[in-house]
Amino acid sequence: MKKLFAILLSIVTICSLVACDLSGLFNGEPIEHDASKVKGNVEALAENDGIMLELAVSFEGTGEVDEATAEKIVYAQKGGLFYISNEGEEVLIDTRDAEKAYIYTKVEGEGWIRETLIYSETGYSLEDVKERCDQYSNTLFGYLTMYSKHASIPMEKTSAVVAGRECDKYSFSLGVMDYGIDYSLSIDQQTGICLEWKFSGQAGEAGSANVAFICTAFQTPYEIEIPTDYTDRIPEID
Repeated sequence: MKKLFAILLSIVTICSLVACDLSGLFNGEPIEHDASKVKGNVEALAENDGIMLELAVSFEGTGEVDEATAEKIVYAQKGGLFYISNEGEEVLIDTRDAEKAYIYTKVEGEGWIRETLIYSETGYSLEDVKERCDQYSNTLFGYLTMYSKHASIPMEKTSAVVAGRECDKYSFSLGVMDYGIDYSLSIDQQTGICLEWKFSGQAGEAGSANVAFICTAFQTPYEIEIPTDYTDRIPEID
């Protein structure tokens, strides 16, 4: 991902060096959604009805998403229940009990393991556990708010439907010498969540980058199922 943004920076820099007027290269309007509100909007849905998001992410492909080979990320939250799955690992955290948290983990090919984190015995608090949930979801929210880095660039605005959700779609293309980018994203009108993002870039000797992701499922309301078949284990305290 760092390479991708380095390429975008290289393109903007080369435009400055050749005295290009960027306002003339980009036609359209800036993104009207506020990425800083996305996390709060997701948590509001999670608190009231529950929410589940599934993303398929592709790196160094063609700018399209091949769901058969894409990395899958699944995020779900309902009240005090938090779930995330990524790269074959699943984690479910239950914080509904005021005295303790239950942490379920599952690695691909193995069963569920449950750790009971009693706050009074470990020195951990509910806030500490919620911070761990945030650490798990940071990657996901990085995708959902991807447009924050380029929100001021004027783009062509159209509409799209992604995962059954009405979206505002923004896109632009730019080519200067052997530097160029094709960029598009679709943002959920209700929540400001970025549900689809495609980037293809070439920056001279710096190379090229192709990244894309798409939300393949968006469900609310949503109920999270708690494992009933698991092995208890003493918590591993960091």
